Amino acid sequence: PALAGWLSDKFGITFCFKICIAGQMLSLIILSLMPEPKKTLSNKPIDWTKLNPFATFGMIFETKTSTVMIFVMFLMKIAVEAIASVFTTFVKYSFPDITNFVLGCFTGALGIGMVMSGPMTRYMIPCIGEQASLCLCLFLGGLGVVFYPFVTNYYILFPLIIVRSFNNVAMPTIQAIIFKEYDDDRHGGLVGTIYTVNNIPAIVGPLIFPQIFSYFSSPGHPQFPGVVFIIAASINFVILAISAFYFIH
Repeated sequence: PALAGWLSDKFGITFCFKICIAGQMLSLIILSLMPEPKKTLSNKPIDWTKLNPFATFGMIFETKTSTVMIFVMFLMKIAVEAIASVFTTFVKYSFPDITNFVLGCFTGALGIGMVMSGPMTRYMIPCIGEQASLCLCLFLGGLGVVFYPFVTNYYILFPLIIVRSFNNVAMPTIQAIIFKEYDDDRHGGLVGTIYTVNNIPAIVGPLIFPQIFSYFSSPGHPQFPGVVFIIAASINFVILAISAFYFIH
């Protein structure tokens, strides 16, 4: 992202799209030249009932733990979509002179946080356990984003993004807690159900949160463009309270 931002500043925004198109065409050419692997045809009949995307949806309600954790994951995904939907617009609104390179660096910082989530998961969960790890990550995820609206220098966003990146550990932790509730042979259907639940906020979020940002940044309305981040942080703290209460009781 940082390289793309630098190139767009140097050669124009359309230059990056041309590079993407060229890369896609090159990939298509390489794939078309690759030899076709030999396929072994199967005579096994197709079970059309297994193609029903809602057939395994009821699994999430079989245990109390899975129901609570799926609900927590759903709310957490809403918070993630809220941030993703307005972050770039908010930064450009708050800092009009910011370059595309710096915007790319923000995305790069987010990527660093996502890369860090692997080692953090590897060492955090064995040290303090899944439940404590989830609560800590939800707290840090909310803490990192609640200060976004009050930043007066965009450089301060970089450490806040890193703090927010602890939220990335929460998702695999939730999934690990859920998977323990089911036998191994049911994990395939469970993964599909989790994927479906996660994609609902990805559809709804971009339709709602940019409208909220637009309302609070337009003339004649209360001027608080960072309200979406407050909403996202509040969601994090709410699901933190839900998780902590459930784990304690």
